[in-house]
Amino acid sequence: MVYFIDRALKTFFSDALPVYQKGIEAAQKTTAELFPGVPRFSAATEEQKLKIFSHIAEESERPESGARRLAPGASPDFFQTLRVHTIFGFLVDPEGGGNRDFVGWKAIGRDPSHSFSAPFGFYDKDYPGWQPMPGETEKK
Repeated sequence: MVYFIDRALKTFFSDALPVYQKGIEAAQKTTAELFPGVPRFSAATEEQKLKIFSHIAEESERPESGARRLAPGASPDFFQTLRVHTIFGFLVDPEGGGNRDFVGWKAIGRDPSHSFSAPFGFYDKDYPGWQPMPGETEKK
């Protein structure tokens, strides 16, 4: 995911870069607040990182009015942006920079050897590997 997000922030998601910059700053401040002995987020243990992200997620779900902000000017969209970009990176075609070794496709049961392009349908039934959906009747 790191490679996909890094590439995305340099190209087609470049408008999200300020969200990441503010969010990373907020993560560093939250790390210092929750775990004073930990110098930065990357030095935290996996358990600590989970607590830090849980805290950020909780903060991002609070209404803006009256909510304590993680950092001055921090976007409440950081957690959602990071989440969506992680999902994109997990499921994108590997040519897009994510889904290394087809791990995302394997997780959802997509066979990487078959690549379909529209239009396709009943008239493609002779294509090797084509199978009708359960309950689907053959169209004539």
